[in-house]
Amino acid sequence: MELTGPRRWLLALLAATAACTACGAPDAPAPVRAAASASSTSSAATAASAVVVEGDPCADAGRYGDLCRSVEVGGRPYRYAVVPGTGRHDGGLTLLDPGGPGASLFGSGWPTDALDGLGTGRSDVLLLEEPWVIAAYPDACRGAVTDWYRALRADVPTRPVPTARTSAVGRACGLWSGRWGWTPASYGAVLDAVLAREGRPVERFVGFSFGSTRLGYAQAAGVAPSSIALLSPFPTGADAGGWLAAREQQLAGMPEPAASVVGEQPASRSLELAAADLAAARVQLQYGDPGVLDEVRTRRGDAALVGQLSDMLFGRYDVDELSPALLALWDETCPALTGWPAAPTGDRPVSFLQEFTAVCGAAPTRPVVPAPTSPPATSGRAPGVCVVTSPTDGVVPRSVVVPWARARGWSVVLATGRHGDPAFVGRCPAPG
Repeated sequence: MELTGPRRWLLALLAATAACTACGAPDAPAPVRAAASASSTSSAATAASAVVVEGDPCADAGRYGDLCRSVEVGGRPYRYAVVPGTGRHDGGLTLLDPGGPGASLFGSGWPTDALDGLGTGRSDVLLLEEPWVIAAYPDACRGAVTDWYRALRADVPTRPVPTARTSAVGRACGLWSGRWGWTPASYGAVLDAVLAREGRPVERFVGFSFGSTRLGYAQAAGVAPSSIALLSPFPTGADAGGWLAAREQQLAGMPEPAASVVGEQPASRSLELAAADLAAARVQLQYGDPGVLDEVRTRRGDAALVGQLSDMLFGRYDVDELSPALLALWDETCPALTGWPAAPTGDRPVSFLQEFTAVCGAAPTRPVVPAPTSPPATSGRAPGVCVVTSPTDGVVPRSVVVPWARARGWSVVLATGRHGDPAFVGRCPAPG
């Protein structure tokens, strides 16, 4: 992905997207191509089973490789980390989910701020890496994604991407099979294997954003943390149409790039800007903090900045190829909500956000995702879940989160901050 240009801006924007969520800025390490080129007729089953790891799965874990561990489940390796706590090391674990989908745990998705936010005296922390990071990227799948991206750049927002292009992504890439993102079954099986290896239970769960959905996976597998904190939670099981409408309403307050930059090609970018890039940049800004938004308003005509924001949302690299992190986003987001609108059709203007998630509406079937529940009462204390949300959150707007949480009997703390702000951890009481 080309992310050269104003370094100060890039660093600020990367920091603002560290805790990504559904429809977030996917991480984009150079994807690994399948060992053997896949033909254009590759089946979803083939795409779903191919992995690229040979030897030690942690060999290329990079900066945090000393914390990397792995288990094999169903003939496939999965990576995780156990971060030593600042308190006791012989008790239960804190399962921390920094959000996603589309975060590379041992890359830029390492949750430094979230770990710091857990405070002093915390227990050892367990982190699971999403499956897509060490999965092969078959040629047929990569080609289908590129074709979709080209069509989106050419058509949106004037008209929708042809449904055939959108549907081809799901077929060629084997979406909803557990290849890219977690399914409830794969997450539960891997978590079981990890806990068996570590010989310790999960006592506390802290989930940012899409971590609320992973909590449901864990609970369905029999994991029952006694303390739960959900920060900027994704409303698992909510109506997709209502969520999209709430996001569109929040988008109205985002800075709008100047239309004059369409057709420009910054020196740092291999593609000229299309109208779709302007819309993508605005969606990406929903992950930023207020300080970033205020300064972006003064640079509406900065073509390089608009291109960087768009590329961050799509995970673009080379010329017009997209990171498989985007596939992980669709792989988990689509099943986590209900009532997705049908993929747009016809020759009429279309919402970028609806087109960006149209693969969900084009899917014939998706796995059922369990919603998170309250922990069991222990030691005479009533069970409870701490939920923190922000009035300015554009990714999971308060208008969606508050009724979702209260329907489960959970209290909601309103806090000032960006989506998935690590400081939100401090708004929840420490486990007793």
